[in-house]
Amino acid sequence: MPLSRQLRYEKQCRANWREKAAQKQQKIREYVQTTRALKKSRDHWKTRAKAAEQRAKDLEKQLADLSSSSPQSTPSQSSENSDDVSDDNDEKIPHHLVALLQLIINN
Repeated sequence: MPLSRQLRYEKQCRANWREKAAQKQQKIREYVQTTRALKKSRDHWKTRAKAAEQRAKDLEKQLADLSSSSPQSTPSQSSENSDDVSDDNDEKIPHHLVALLQLIINN
């Protein structure tokens, strides 16, 4: 093979190698950014989950305190008031919390 053709071939190989290397570096940067964003998102949701867990424990404790301080209701009263959970002070627990508290108590 003539020397000029060999030099052109080497130049082309080097150009191709540089282009592929640049593409790989770009891909690596994208992966690093994606990983960073996913870690940040995971940490955020983990914090929210722990806060929700703590809130559930606090509500469970409040429910236990309320149920231990209020007198026991008769079975006929509890079946009549299954949708409206309230104590003697006429404080109503919101419906969405009632379902949550029932799940917590049953588990």
